Amino acid sequence: MIDLPSVGRHSGTGDVAPCKHCGRTVVRDADGLWLHATGETQCRDPWGVAILDTVAAPSEPPPDLTSHPKVPPRRPRPRPCLPEARS
Repeated sequence: MIDLPSVGRHSGTGDVAPCKHCGRTVVRDADGLWLHATGETQCRDPWGVAILDTVAAPSEPPPDLTSHPKVPPRRPRPRPCLPEARS
């Protein structure tokens, strides 16, 4: 059995992305290493054959969920012009 100390531990980061080499899902473990969702570091093609010299890596950096875009404040709506009441 392969000794992967990070497998089975809860990922405190919650980072998930597609792998840039094989397209399978990769997750960041508690140690900051990227693993495929199957627990493997090695990339594999659709038939399960290992892709040489490739390891799990995200295709794009995970989004920074702590920062939010600035939303401009709402402007008050103009009041409609009502005709004056005639007596």
